Amino acid sequence: MPALECLQRVVLLQPDNPEAHNNLANTYKRLGKLEHALQSYERALVLHPNYAEVHSNLAVLLHDRGHYDEAATAARRAIDINPHLADAYLNLADIELSRLRYAEALHWLDALQVFAPQHPGSLTERARILLKAERPHESATCARQAVSAAPDHANAHNMLGQVLQALGQHEEACML
Repeated sequence: MPALECLQRVVLLQPDNPEAHNNLANTYKRLGKLEHALQSYERALVLHPNYAEVHSNLAVLLHDRGHYDEAATAARRAIDINPHLADAYLNLADIELSRLRYAEALHWLDALQVFAPQHPGSLTERARILLKAERPHESATCARQAVSAAPDHANAHNMLGQVLQALGQHEEACML
């Protein structure tokens, strides 16, 4: 039985289970059924208004649909509920990056760094933002830190390669 059918069955059997609605929403999102995903996230929040992960997941969905203000509000709500939910900070930084608000994006990564200074996703995202803000040397430093912190993190290596290419260091980029 496919994952979607299994999760739909779980929701039928446990209609008051916010985790089931969140999981179903995540699956709908991956399948591109965004309206269904939105409805499932909203149902999860009706059942459990302080479910930080759902607010964070909803932020991603709203961001993907171009609803940046609503997405930022959802991500901030997730952070208010759970100040150690790293994904919410990353989501908010990505939302601000989409709005070309580099300083705001970096602010949220700074806040994440307070409790997770070597988080590879944060270091990689910082490198991406700095590169887009035309600060490639700072970006390279962050990308190298990300690779050092998590040598098996593919996104960190990819980001370092992009930064090295931007700096014209093509041979070093090819050696990654």
